[in-house]
Amino acid sequence: MTKSDPDSSIKLLSGITPFGTFAEELFETMTLPLPSSPVWADIISGKKAIAFESLTIKIFLGSAQQRFKLKPETMSQIVAELHNLFEKNIKIPTVQRDIEKLA
Repeated sequence: MTKSDPDSSIKLLSGITPFGTFAEELFETMTLPLPSSPVWADIISGKKAIAFESLTIKIFLGSAQQRFKLKPETMSQIVAELHNLFEKNIKIPTVQRDIEKLA
């Protein structure tokens, strides 16, 4: 790859863009835990503390943890909502990094 080769620049740039080739490859290898995984309940109950990057996840989790404290019987509903939030936003780079933290 040389500086004068315009095709090499395009390939390099597409490899580092948030929704370029690199992100697509990362997305394909990423696995979101099933809703039945204990990690979700551990996060909601506060048993497992994770420093999430996604503002959407942080905001939801703050409210979800309060709901759980008031009504522990809502855990399965809150788990489903949190899982769906991750699923709907899985292509966003901060959410992808947050998924890696779930392991």
